[in-house]
Amino acid sequence: MKKIINLLSFFLVINILVLGNLLLVRYNNNLNIIPVSYAKSSNDNNDNYNLIVKILKDTNKNNFIQYAEYININFISTIPNAPDNKVAFILSLPQKVSFIAFYDQISSNNYKFSFVIDNLTNIDNIYYYKNFLVIEQNENNSASGFIERNYLEIFYKIEDKYQSVFNRNTYSSKLLKDNSNNLQFIENASIDFLEGDSSRILCVTTTIVNKEKLSLLNNSKEYIEIKKDTKKEIYKWNLQNSKFEIEELN
Repeated sequence: MKKIINLLSFFLVINILVLGNLLLVRYNNNLNIIPVSYAKSSNDNNDNYNLIVKILKDTNKNNFIQYAEYININFISTIPNAPDNKVAFILSLPQKVSFIAFYDQISSNNYKFSFVIDNLTNIDNIYYYKNFLVIEQNENNSASGFIERNYLEIFYKIEDKYQSVFNRNTYSSKLLKDNSNNLQFIENASIDFLEGDSSRILCVTTTIVNKEKLSLLNNSKEYIEIKKDTKKEIYKWNLQNSKFEIEELN
C-alpha cells in the first residue's frame, strides 16, 4: 500500500510539473511575454538562440527561425526619453538588415511585446523625442551609390503602427562621373531637436563637391574641392498631414 501511495504521489507531482510548464508556455505564447531575468541572463551569458526564436515568434517572423543561429541580438535596457518603461531588442541579419522589437516592462518580472520596426540597416542609437521614435543608422551600400552613409530616421505612431515620417543624412559620401571627370560628393549635416510646444527640427547641411586629380609627383589620385554650399532648414511637424514640413529655409 505504501508503494502504491508513493507511486501515486510521484505521478501527481509529475502531472503538476507538466501542467505548470504547459501553462507557462501557453502564457508566454499567447501574451508575448519574456521574463526579465531570462532576457538579461541570456544577453549576459551570450546564450541567445532561444531568446532570438522567442522574439521571432512574437514579431511574426517565423520564416526567419531557420536562420536564428546567424542572427545577432543586442538588448537595450534603457532608451532615453522612452515612455512606459520600454526596452528594445535589436536583431541583425548577416545581410546587414536589422529590425527592432520593442517590449514594455509590465511588472518587475516580465516584458510584454509592444511593436516592431522593420527594414533598418546598422543601428547606432535609439531614443525618443516627444512622441517620436528616433533611430540613427549607417550603411555601406554600393547598390545605392553611397560609399558611406549615416542617417537619422524618425518614426511616428499612425493608426496603431509606427511609420517613417522623416529621413535625413547626417553624413554621406558617393562617387559620380560627370563626362570625363570623377566627382566626389560629401554631405555633412547637424540635426537638432528644438525646444518648445511644437515639434521642430533644425538641419544645417554642408555639401562639398570634390574633383579627382592625378598628382604627377607621386602618380596618385587626390581630390580638389571645387564647390561648397551650406544651407539651414527648419522642419515643423504637421499633425494633420502626419509629416515634417519645411518652415524656414536659408
